Amino acid sequence: MILASDSAWLRYVTAQNLDSLMTFYAPEVVSYGFGPPAAGFDKVKGMYAEMLKGKMSNPMVTSTDVRSGLSRKIGALAP
Repeated sequence: MILASDSAWLRYVTAQNLDSLMTFYAPEVVSYGFGPPAAGFDKVKGMYAEMLKGKMSNPMVTSTDVRSGLSRKIGALAP
């Protein structure tokens, strides 16, 4: 499930499909991914809209493990 979600997220980024990309995020999302933290769906959507304006060469997502909200390791993914 995690790898399938990572793959779908990357396909949406590569296709610059903002609306599909945002289906992964809840209204109360907080993102620490690009620049200063963005809190709330509209702010995160705006952050991704700016990101998607640029040209990406060879985007990729690498998942190595899964952790709970309390930073407890709950699984590992094969390389």
